[in-house]
Amino acid sequence: MTSNILKFERRDTQKKAKHVAVSGLVKKTSFNLWQVFIKTIWVFTVLLWPILSWVIALDCLYQLIRMLYYWNTPVHAGWTFLIHFGVAIVLNIFVVTVPYDKK
Repeated sequence: MTSNILKFERRDTQKKAKHVAVSGLVKKTSFNLWQVFIKTIWVFTVLLWPILSWVIALDCLYQLIRMLYYWNTPVHAGWTFLIHFGVAIVLNIFVVTVPYDKK
């Protein structure tokens, strides 16, 4: 009875590939202080996000009501509302986008 198993030749490329992968890891483990800082801030922001999002939303609501109340007065409540609302949008985008490693 003959078997239909194909036997392939063994090559030394597997050993070379393992050696290249190990040397490639040494180059990719560079320490970047800025990335570590951004990732740390991102982790703390994500952990506090359930509470922080409510605080920011209530602050934006307060600034909106304050802006409508002071509509025809020289108080710059509209710009204050826009700044607070802009910070809320930037924080939402920051939480949604996950920092990644460059590979």
